Amino acid sequence: MEGGWFPIKDIDDPSVDDIAKFAITRNNKKNNSPLKLQTVVSGESQVVCGIIFRLIIDVSEGEDGDSKTYEAEVYQPPWRDNPLVLNYFKLIN
Repeated sequence: MEGGWFPIKDIDDPSVDDIAKFAITRNNKKNNSPLKLQTVVSGESQVVCGIIFRLIIDVSEGEDGDSKTYEAEVYQPPWRDNPLVLNYFKLIN
């Protein structure tokens, strides 16, 4: 179904972790940050021409950094070899 946002059924699916790690890696390169994934807290997806994933993720800053929560939105278009595009990555807590 196109248009609406729906919860990701299996938040523990390894592909969800891959999307979160992609978002963190892109953010780290752009901002020269040392963020590391701790866990994917929740997520939802929207079918458009491709799929948009919106994830709430807990990350740490380096090895001993405090945990912070971010929201990341990643777009997976159906026609690209490297199918992920980071729409945004923002601190929410």
